[in-house]
Amino acid sequence: MSTLRRGPDVVIANNGTVSAAVDLGEGVLCGLQFATMTSTAMTLHSADAIDGTFALVLLRSGAFSITIATDRYITLLSEETRGLRFIKLIAGSAEGAERTIKTYVRNIS
Repeated sequence: MSTLRRGPDVVIANNGTVSAAVDLGEGVLCGLQFATMTSTAMTLHSADAIDGTFALVLLRSGAFSITIATDRYITLLSEETRGLRFIKLIAGSAEGAERTIKTYVRNIS
């Protein structure tokens, strides 16, 4: 199994809900780390290009939605995020300041 490593940061602007797009490269998204957050829920969107049309990621059980909180690390199942390269995170409500969310990925082997 490959080593977990830090991926690109995801940034949501002050008063925004949609992050900038990030490129995970050859990594599989396995974790998210939140510092201060206003929102309590977040969805994941993906596209086939960094400037493509982003769509909500759906699982068999419905929309990919996670409950978030300040100072939390959330693990994600690689089976659910494999194949996603370009992503955006969508907060459930406007953030009270610019937010930086750390991603953690494993290289695809």
